Amino acid sequence: MSYPFDQFAAIAGANRQLFMKLLDIARTANERQAQIGSKVAAGFAEQIKEPKAAVTAPLSQVGDTFKQLEQSRQTVLAEAKSAFEEWRTETGKLISPETGQEQMALALQNWSKLVLAPFELLSKVSVTQASASGTPETKPAQSATTDKQG
Repeated sequence: MSYPFDQFAAIAGANRQLFMKLLDIARTANERQAQIGSKVAAGFAEQIKEPKAAVTAPLSQVGDTFKQLEQSRQTVLAEAKSAFEEWRTETGKLISPETGQEQMALALQNWSKLVLAPFELLSKVSVTQASASGTPETKPAQSATTDKQG
């Protein structure tokens, strides 16, 4: 893509698609869990109709319920992983690592110029004030060869 705005818009579109897929995954998972819960509730409702000392779920029904819940959880995880992998491939096509590194380097250079500008200005002002007041400026150390010549 030629313009950063195009990349931004494409990434935003990919993020929207990921969000919509995750919402769909959550919706279907909630429907599955509601069906599992309704089966359990129906079993308890049948037991309540018949007067007994205690209302308990049969052990096989509890085991089946937990199996179904675990299967639902595994399905949700697999679908979410698939959605994230698809999102990763889509966004990976939009920006190459080299382009991303160049853009980040340029952004850091511009940021450092912006942040360091007040300090550079301050150092120039202090050097100007020092020369105006007659205080000798501090110069970097000269090599031994230039000292002997002077």
